Amino acid sequence: LAWVLLSATQLTGAGEAIGFTWRLITYLSATVVFLFAYNASPSALPGRRGATALGAVWVAVAMGGWLGVLAPSGSLPSLTEAFLPGSIASDPFVHELVSPSFAQVQDFLGYDLGRPKAPFAYTNDWGSNFGLLFPVFVLGWWGSRNLARRRLAPVLLLASLVPALYSLNRGMWLSLGVGLVYVAIGFASRGRAAGVRLLVTVAVVLGGALLVVAPLRSVVEDRLDTPHSNEGRELLYGQALDLVGRS
Repeated sequence: LAWVLLSATQLTGAGEAIGFTWRLITYLSATVVFLFAYNASPSALPGRRGATALGAVWVAVAMGGWLGVLAPSGSLPSLTEAFLPGSIASDPFVHELVSPSFAQVQDFLGYDLGRPKAPFAYTNDWGSNFGLLFPVFVLGWWGSRNLARRRLAPVLLLASLVPALYSLNRGMWLSLGVGLVYVAIGFASRGRAAGVRLLVTVAVVLGGALLVVAPLRSVVEDRLDTPHSNEGRELLYGQALDLVGRS
């Protein structure tokens, strides 16, 4: 937070100030939630209850991913958008935030493809939350004492593979692969065969889907062959380093 506030010295106009304020509010909101969870006693907020709740958020993310796959051009009305002045709501950045849609339709593979983003503003937000919440979902649902959640967890996990692939998020693919291996090793080290079954099941289902379902295989192959974002990110990182040096 101190670094974020210090960066305000580099603002040069009203547009930058608005974007800065919006992001600062995001940081402050996260801080409030963190302080609440950190200061709550284990009896008032058991860790397992928190994992169960965050696991439910992961389920919502996965289901939002399916909306993006099945209806990439779909959207929902928003009260915020309805009440905002037209001059503000029509701004491209604001429009992305207040107009809920299911996917970002992009064509960098050479054809239109909907990359899931519901319930977030951008597809990379969807991928980040899917990956970050995945281990918490495994803990809160797969490792739950509740039999219904424990049985439902592998079904939800396998169903989520399709929107995860259609997200075209290579970093998320790599992170989930590492995470699954880590979870499997953790279970196996405790003598729980469920961990090995988890890894084998996911590998078999994912491998079978890529071999049998041609569209899925094509999407993955095309994404790996199209590193379109690498040059853009390298340019942004270079600009960031240059601006830090100048400031």
